[in-house]
Amino acid sequence: MFSLQAKGLFGFLVLVVFSVFTYALLDQQHDRLQAAVDDMERLYGIEESMTKVNTSVAHAILHINDAYFSRRENLPMETLMLDSEAIQTGLQNLVSAFPVLAGAISRLRSKTRELGAQPERAILIELRSSVHVLVAELDMIARELRTRKNAYRGNYLSAYDGMRRIVVTMGGGAILAFGTMIAIFLT
Repeated sequence: MFSLQAKGLFGFLVLVVFSVFTYALLDQQHDRLQAAVDDMERLYGIEESMTKVNTSVAHAILHINDAYFSRRENLPMETLMLDSEAIQTGLQNLVSAFPVLAGAISRLRSKTRELGAQPERAILIELRSSVHVLVAELDMIARELRTRKNAYRGNYLSAYDGMRRIVVTMGGGAILAFGTMIAIFLT
């Protein structure tokens, strides 16, 4: 019916179309997979910054409580100022991802300045309150980060499963196509 050359050319064209189609599907899934990985990498950077801020906040709370409950006349202003600066610096790294933290930076800066101008226990209590409000905001952000992390993980697994289905389906299709081509080639 068809010449051997025509059958060979037909078989080659089928393989080329099949390969291009498979590549296009895998490339699309690869892009989804890469986007999920990029999202997770950004999230890990934010989590790292959050860890540093949380450490600074915990350190500051200990110093603030120590200063408040101690019987010393003079407050350890240098330590309190350094703690406040460390927190503000860490928050600056997070404010682009979480603009709500700009208010926390402003409150903390304001209370620290007040305490520097008038080192009184009443202002120390206000600073402590500001830090506790910050802790609540950081907890809310941590919950949001966990939700994002789960969503990114889901996106990654979905893209990976998509790639796996494509490989299995196209592999099975390749076996069928190759078997069909051999049957056509031999008849």
